[in-house]
Amino acid sequence: MQYPQDQENTLRGPSTSLLLSLPEELVEQICQQLSSNGDSGSLAFLCRASKDLNRIATRFLYSGFSSRGSTRRIALFLRTLYERPELCTFVRWLSLDGGFWFNLSDEHIGFISKAAERFGLDVLSPHKLDVYPSSKEESENDEDGDDEGENQARSDDGGEGNDQENVNHTSEEKDIEYDEEEDEDEDEDEDEDAYSRSQLDEYPFETMAQLIIASTPNIRSLHVEGRQIMCDTGEGAFTMLEELAKRSPPPASLSHLRHLSFGHEDYREVSFKYFEGIIALAPNIRTVLANPCFDQPLYAPKAPINIKNVTDLRFKSGHLSTQGLTTILSSCERLEVFQYYYDTMYSGLDPGCATPRELIDALSRYKDSLRYLDINLGSREEHQGGLYFGLCIEGQEILSLKVFSRLETLKIDGTSVLFPEVGTDKYHTNILTEMLPQSIRTLHLKDMQKEAAANLITLTDSLEYFPHLSEIYLAGNEIGGPLGKFEVIFEDPEIQILRERLTNRGISFLKRGHWKYSFVSYGDEETIEYW
Repeated sequence: MQYPQDQENTLRGPSTSLLLSLPEELVEQICQQLSSNGDSGSLAFLCRASKDLNRIATRFLYSGFSSRGSTRRIALFLRTLYERPELCTFVRWLSLDGGFWFNLSDEHIGFISKAAERFGLDVLSPHKLDVYPSSKEESENDEDGDDEGENQARSDDGGEGNDQENVNHTSEEKDIEYDEEEDEDEDEDEDEDAYSRSQLDEYPFETMAQLIIASTPNIRSLHVEGRQIMCDTGEGAFTMLEELAKRSPPPASLSHLRHLSFGHEDYREVSFKYFEGIIALAPNIRTVLANPCFDQPLYAPKAPINIKNVTDLRFKSGHLSTQGLTTILSSCERLEVFQYYYDTMYSGLDPGCATPRELIDALSRYKDSLRYLDINLGSREEHQGGLYFGLCIEGQEILSLKVFSRLETLKIDGTSVLFPEVGTDKYHTNILTEMLPQSIRTLHLKDMQKEAAANLITLTDSLEYFPHLSEIYLAGNEIGGPLGKFEVIFEDPEIQILRERLTNRGISFLKRGHWKYSFVSYGDEETIEYW
């Protein structure tokens, strides 16, 4: 591995002259390759090598930015964009998360506030935080209470002339009044401390992130993670972009944004509403990946979501009820890819998670466009907050996907389908044959019952009805998996029959492999092997 100083040495002298002698298109390709490899050190050297190379390499050096979890890097990048606004149009992708914090200096505060002023925003003035009630009814009750309090205050102020009638209060009553006044003063001080902080004081990471996003109109891809802890109690900290979106015309636009990835560093209860400002400025988003995603907040459960052009929707974790899922899906005009992995640090969330059948019912509006479906609901909750554990409850399983005329890839876990058990009156092996559409190409069955193998064998008897099928993956429930504590091991004769039949038809037959480290996801990932 070469470090930046070593890279500079390799590019000095003849290498620079050689680059200058090449056609500009070829130099651009070299810079593009360096940018794709994340080699910012070499690009930075090229920018310093000559004016001509600076002109070519600069736009590749600033084509993307990753904070790598450092808010210090975010602050430095924002300062660069503020001091050199011509660089803003070069940025094509952003990855913003601020896990590692540092204290802002007066210098930082200065250029952050000036960057905000370019958009007509004030991030330094004290403001009352928007904490939204959990329902409209509660909101109305709060408003009535405020009016009553104001009327009471006027009454107290107007009654000063009658105080002489009550001069003979006992000392005990006066002490009580004094104590109450002191308590009120303390409450007022606490309220003032709680609500008088500025946008930058309260949300430093979110403030800088929004200013960077607003300053980069040509970004195609954006990944952003929230840091605010109590993000589920209100609109959250990304309200600056919402304010810009409401202006006419908006001083910022994200019309080129196609891929949006959002989440929370601590997997808190974030929703589309939390990042509404980004979405409002980006009407042409095609792909959304959320990790996690929850229902819209209680104060706006059916708030519209501007994702009508999204065709690829993926939830890597979170909790979505039937209503919450329907609200999100109804916002898309045409959906081709859908993924939902249930996973949350919360328990006992109400309303409960959508069942597999409810999920398919909600997706049925896309029966003529959905091509890829990947769901894993093995960690969902059942029975008043109790952890789901065991076979899919009858009535919640997926029965048929035949209406999805273009579905090519199906990946499901063992808690989304119910195979009748051997030895019972309901036992049969036609579940998959009756479920799958003729368009299916790839079928992945994970954490399955033992009966899954027999159902696949029956499927091979009807392969003429599934002419496009080219890959099947089968893995039984692991020890402590979603179907229980016991490992499912398929019978060798069944696997042998499947392997022979599928191999003869040119269909790949795969199984769960070993775990190994992935540099893409920075963690262990499961591999796939042939049976």
